[in-house]
Amino acid sequence: AFPAVLGLDEHLLVKRGLEKCLGVRVFEVPTIHPSLPGMRLARSLAAELRESGGDSLQGFPVVSADIRERQCGSIIANTPGRPRCVRGKNFILATGGVLGGGIFAERKGAREVVFRLPVANPGADAYMQADPHSARIADLTAALADTHSFRAADLIAARVAALADDAHQEQSGTPGNRRKAGSPQFTTSDSRHQISIFHAGVRVNQQLLPVDEDGTLLLENVFCAGRILAGYDPFIEGSGAGVAVATGYKAAVEAGRLGNDE
Repeated sequence: AFPAVLGLDEHLLVKRGLEKCLGVRVFEVPTIHPSLPGMRLARSLAAELRESGGDSLQGFPVVSADIRERQCGSIIANTPGRPRCVRGKNFILATGGVLGGGIFAERKGAREVVFRLPVANPGADAYMQADPHSARIADLTAALADTHSFRAADLIAARVAALADDAHQEQSGTPGNRRKAGSPQFTTSDSRHQISIFHAGVRVNQQLLPVDEDGTLLLENVFCAGRILAGYDPFIEGSGAGVAVATGYKAAVEAGRLGNDE
């Protein structure tokens, strides 16, 4: 096993060379970011897109969508000069969660920013139902910006502090003291009942199409992938990249299947 450092373009050649020299099978173990396997995958997908005649607009947010009768016909991207209209038969929503900007969270709830899809947000529900005089709510309120929206820096700092404190408790067997006074704890100590803003996301069916809380289909040609999905916490599970790759692949397959059926 090698760390994933066998190269960006010729890694398969390097791998075969090592196997020949060592006489054993060689494999790579993914490392922390920046991840070479992730960079290889991104390059491969970009190359396939170009060879297929596709166009890539990177870094330009989608500001609106044209939706009629549960069908999205086009989206508007905020490109330099003037907004650009992008039309298509099918769309994949992979804008990220709270930290990625795909979900906007505030005191009264959370919302998906492109298609205005309803967001399942157990963290907000628990926050609204909790005792407003409790210390935990006071700490959480302190992490809200003046606009009452969650700040990414506060969320990250709170999560890192909480994990460090939990690790200290496990090692020492005593209550941890590493959490900075006033830092909010966004999850309960019992992992079976975690309440977190990071669980917020869009509900989907087996085809990754968005549905409401009753399972009613909301959009027929918009597939969801990655952190926008409801019900998992990539920070606790360490599953962010894996879920993004797996659901992105499935969303593309489902979108292609729907396109072929039309």
